[in-house]
Amino acid sequence: MTGHRQTRGVRWGAKLILTFTVLACSAPAHDPERNLDIEGDGEAGDGGSGTDVSSAERSGSGGADQGAAAAGKGGLSGSDGSGSIGAAATGGTDDLSGTGGVVSEPGAGGAGGQSVEPPTPVLVDRFANGTGTFFVRGSNALPGPGAALDLDVEPFLVALFGPSGQTVYCYNLDVQARDPAFAYEVVFEDGASSPTGQRLIFDEVPGDAGYSDFRRIVEVRVTDDYEPNTLRSVDDLIDHELPLEPTDRVVNQPVVPPGSRARFSADGEGAAPRQAWYRGEPVGYFVFDEPSLTLTEEKLVPVASMFAAFNENPNAENPLLALPSGFFGDGEPARTHNVLAALPGAGDYSPLVSLQAYDNSEFSNVLDLASAQGATLLASDVAMLNCPVVAVE
Repeated sequence: MTGHRQTRGVRWGAKLILTFTVLACSAPAHDPERNLDIEGDGEAGDGGSGTDVSSAERSGSGGADQGAAAAGKGGLSGSDGSGSIGAAATGGTDDLSGTGGVVSEPGAGGAGGQSVEPPTPVLVDRFANGTGTFFVRGSNALPGPGAALDLDVEPFLVALFGPSGQTVYCYNLDVQARDPAFAYEVVFEDGASSPTGQRLIFDEVPGDAGYSDFRRIVEVRVTDDYEPNTLRSVDDLIDHELPLEPTDRVVNQPVVPPGSRARFSADGEGAAPRQAWYRGEPVGYFVFDEPSLTLTEEKLVPVASMFAAFNENPNAENPLLALPSGFFGDGEPARTHNVLAALPGAGDYSPLVSLQAYDNSEFSNVLDLASAQGATLLASDVAMLNCPVVAVE
């Protein structure tokens, strides 16, 4: 590729280097042997902003190890209205509209009416050593690899305070980086609509390098005759040299195993479980009906603050060691005296919060933002936690 200036490079192992560009790029000619009816010249849209991905930039292909625990055929099934992701399915699509539940994997069809083998579910493990920070599987009762999560129980559902002392509930989804992953959204050339039923495309699940619950939306432009779900992987985008246009929109989309449940969301309707494509296979994720975020000028996920007390106070040398001890709380179920500095609807709200650790000996005195700010601070910016607010009393 020539004639462009690199502004950001992202590498997924030895698989692919994806470069966002600010000038129009010249891409290799479309491979006439490709049999999908997709057009793309690799050039940016009007204004010269876009991303060119060519097959020359790919050094290999493949997917994550899905493991023996992902035995069996079939995708994820539709929601039963309770916010649960089913474990098997035979048909359906994801409407990507912000409503509805997880839908199932088409068992047949595709471009040109070709037969498609039922996919093997992707093994998702959020608690493996090296993946989790708050939650690492060991002597605790965390679910096994690929096992369904119930976010509506401890330690995931957390009761805490809002700025004025309101009772607030959030889901503790563990530590996440401010640097977002990508979600590729297929849209028509006019950018005004998406092919009905087309799923988002991910290239990371928990445990993969570069994974984050937070994803920057990258628009993939296709022609009006595009068949939904023809594109199922980043490899497909590379093969067809499609123009990609990164946006500044960021969404919270934690990837979860089949069967996972979350009954609460910011709008009171319950979390909306969905399906995306991950390297050609279906994978489930949650959305919590929050407004999308806007990247900072540094292209990072915006952050709010949470004041928190831990069962073990952090030490100055390595405050992260306090996280596995869990939040300090009392009662049954445990009620923390953590305090959020902002709630949904406020301009400075973000589900990604920076943890400010105060001395747990002052737990009973902390009941709102003012009292939290007056407590003894032991460590600031201990970690960035994904903790979307899902209920306020």
